[in-house]
Amino acid sequence: MALEVATRYELFPAHPRSAALARDRVGALLAHWGRGDLAGTVELVTAELISNAVKVSEPGGQVGLGVYRSGDAVVVEVWDGERLPPRLLDPGPDDIGGRGLMLVGVLTRRWGYRWPVTGGKVVYAVIDTPM
Repeated sequence: MALEVATRYELFPAHPRSAALARDRVGALLAHWGRGDLAGTVELVTAELISNAVKVSEPGGQVGLGVYRSGDAVVVEVWDGERLPPRLLDPGPDDIGGRGLMLVGVLTRRWGYRWPVTGGKVVYAVIDTPM
């Protein structure tokens, strides 16, 4: 399976609006690739990962988004400056948040994280072609 080097890497302000901006950028990139069939899933995963990155970032900071193809899959990578790993939460039925990574886990082949040598962490998700 050939790995395509990231064709889109972009920095966004660590602000809640960045999730919508990133979602729109990813949708346009998928359309350019002719992969509109993945748009709903990839956009949702992107928005969840960017939202999480914004929550752990310093005010006035930045978060990064990388998107590339690997065979038939699309890989989304989100960088933030926090070194702590992401945590799956166990929200109660009345909690209004805490379900983002559970959703990412359901929608993707796999997700995980790594610590780049430049600092912070990268959370990634691999989204397959629908069956």
